[in-house]
Amino acid sequence: MKKETFKTEDGKIILRVSADGSLAELRIEESADLVSEAAIADLLAKAEIKYGFKNARADAESKEVKREPGVYFPVAIADDTSFEPEVEILVESLDCLLSQRLYSLNDLARVRFITAGEKLAKVSTGTGGVQSRNIFDRKIRDLAADKNFLDTYLGENVNFDTRRNLIVATCDGYALVENGKKISIIDNIFLQQDIVETGYEVKTSLTLEGSIFKSDLVVNGNLNVGGKIEDCSAKGIVVAGNLICESSEDSLLICKGDLEFREKLQNCEVYCNGNLKGAGGSEISGGKIQAGISVSCDLIGSEDKEKTIIEVSIAPFIKGMMIQLSQELRKKDWDPSDPYMGDPIVKELSQLEIKYSKVIPDFLSHNREKNKIISREGFNLGVSLRIFNLSWELDSGTEEKEFALEQ
Repeated sequence: MKKETFKTEDGKIILRVSADGSLAELRIEESADLVSEAAIADLLAKAEIKYGFKNARADAESKEVKREPGVYFPVAIADDTSFEPEVEILVESLDCLLSQRLYSLNDLARVRFITAGEKLAKVSTGTGGVQSRNIFDRKIRDLAADKNFLDTYLGENVNFDTRRNLIVATCDGYALVENGKKISIIDNIFLQQDIVETGYEVKTSLTLEGSIFKSDLVVNGNLNVGGKIEDCSAKGIVVAGNLICESSEDSLLICKGDLEFREKLQNCEVYCNGNLKGAGGSEISGGKIQAGISVSCDLIGSEDKEKTIIEVSIAPFIKGMMIQLSQELRKKDWDPSDPYMGDPIVKELSQLEIKYSKVIPDFLSHNREKNKIISREGFNLGVSLRIFNLSWELDSGTEEKEFALEQ
């Protein structure tokens, strides 16, 4: 190991310093006269030695090292860094995912949901929380910058809190511990199956490689469906983020973000707060579509003149949720004249009404240039179009391919 040497003017006191800052040793020649403490202090200052004197003294006492003329003895020793950090996982293994890729929604039934900021693991640094230092008084064990530590224990969506020596979640999701060490928070579940005749809530985003049939599904993030959505009309598919699918038929879709489809929307009831966008070759026929910004696809309407309603309106997501809850109330034979307001559905409806009333002033100040309905290959008959208070009934042919507030 490379070492640097410092000497007094007469060369009789020599200080040898390890380049890595782990050790400083002093040698006093036999020919030295009365040793000056000031001369030693001057050498230490030149070498920038500021720390480790107590470590050297304790080491000398434990090893019974005697200071002999002409022999190097330790004068400063860095803190011990030979320890490995001990990490105690705080989340029970039964509460964790086995893999980010699921084979059944039932795999989520036993898994505990983690919230942002939750403690996931305790880290013992072997120094009682005190940062180790070298003889230059610089940090030599910074776990937050230790690539080996980070790669071994920190996965996705987690952070090492150096102040509390804790690994914490940085977002909501489900915990995954790999090899008993590396901890992640999964905020996008991958599912390899069709969802058939079930009701379920996924508290994160969901990427589904199959299709959804005759089911009710709530997704508290984005939903990406590789296949189709069919006959999901009871409570429908409710998505707190963006929704992507191949196609949908006879279904209720309530989406807080954008909705994108690749092939068709047929006889669906759709409430989408953002843009509703169809890919090349896509079509919308039958049903009722509401979007908060715009609607676009290749063809709107059907050849048999089946009624197709397309609207750009205020806060479709809130309206969709209110319609869904109202349907649930009707199934319960709820009497609106009854003053009892303890039913949670009634309470939720009241909260949505308040939210809707607060959205209107913001809407009035928005730029309307993006509010459009576009059918790239033209409109079929039987199409009803509306953007806020302006509407069109297409009972006869038209060459128009775009409708906006200002034509």
